[in-house]
Amino acid sequence: MNILIVDDHPLVAVGLADRLRTMGHNVVVSHTIDDASHQLRDLRFELCVLDLDMGGRRGTEILADPGLSDRQPDCVVILSGTGDRDEIVGVLDEGAHAFLPKNIPFEDVVDGLMAAPEAYRGGEPGIWVQEVRAYVPLGVVYPRGSTLSKREREVFRLLRRGYSDKAIAQELRRSVHTIRVQIRSILRKRGTARRRESH
Repeated sequence: MNILIVDDHPLVAVGLADRLRTMGHNVVVSHTIDDASHQLRDLRFELCVLDLDMGGRRGTEILADPGLSDRQPDCVVILSGTGDRDEIVGVLDEGAHAFLPKNIPFEDVVDGLMAAPEAYRGGEPGIWVQEVRAYVPLGVVYPRGSTLSKREREVFRLLRRGYSDKAIAQELRRSVHTIRVQIRSILRKRGTARRRESH
């Protein structure tokens, strides 16, 4: 299997690549988004392992690149240390097929990568649940209504940057009333009473 690892931490990427090569896979490592884009144009990959935080850029930029629309890997796994449920849902919404946490034992990371293509197979994206050592469909881990919608995540991103209701409304071109309704929903879903606590 051709595997692309996109991670700006050399120790993580090289260690993982070495392990996968011993299993007989052809592995290419990219430490930048730009290099990963070049690799995708040059070779067809069955699996892409994508870090979320790439030195100020998001790994998911690759998924949104129109120049790579016909060069996307068959299966894209986000390998990240984030535990934020809305960020996890967000990256799966952006086109990734599976989410695998970085903070599990190394051999479980390897097992999770190998299981991802079969677990997805065109179905609902999955989240690796360490207790069962398997991917569980997104909608089972985070039932509908328990996470922020795409529009609420846009509001939440600006909330965390300290924007006022009016500034958020101007930035997103929505009414202040709509923004306030969305903020109330965000606070309810995140189990907080005040916007400061939701950050």
